[in-house]
Amino acid sequence: MKIKVLHILFWWFTFYQTGWSNPNLLFNERKKIAVINHKNTFENTDSTSEVFKGFNRFRLFLGMNASKTIVQAEQITPFLLYPFKHDGETFAGYTVRKKGALLTQNEIISLKKIICSDRNYAFDNLMKNCTFTPILGLEFKKGTQIVQVLICLDCDVWRFVGHNLNKEEDFDIAHERMINYLRQIFPTDAVVKQIH
Repeated sequence: MKIKVLHILFWWFTFYQTGWSNPNLLFNERKKIAVINHKNTFENTDSTSEVFKGFNRFRLFLGMNASKTIVQAEQITPFLLYPFKHDGETFAGYTVRKKGALLTQNEIISLKKIICSDRNYAFDNLMKNCTFTPILGLEFKKGTQIVQVLICLDCDVWRFVGHNLNKEEDFDIAHERMINYLRQIFPTDAVVKQIH
């Protein structure tokens, strides 16, 4: 009987210390556990832990499969597009003007930091009154899984295609970063040089 009483007192005291005396501490501990579990779901590359610290809304926006494909992409291929043509070799329905080389590991990490960061999305229900004219396409590939991203720098809108989705969102805050990135991967292209 004494052992049972001591056991109950021990657990009551433990809960008191972590929960009642500081309710935020218990909440924070649960939050840390949730973050760790969420991170493990996506952890597959050496760069994942350092790159993705604020992508919870991104994951909810795209869904688990599409966001995981982008986060864990082993290959990313860029395409310059003709925004008003839809014939010949196409990428997500738009004619390919130029196919770029596979991105290097550093280029992949830099791009994922832009695409996956919650800070670079508007996440609102407002629609822009502009014509979607993508000039850049990005293909994210993880094994047999592929997600394509169309990027319109006139509207600052990116469209995600793949895994039974077709979603758009604004990225006004990342406009300059996307232009700089585009110039890095296509430094000699005359059209890219004129984009501002």
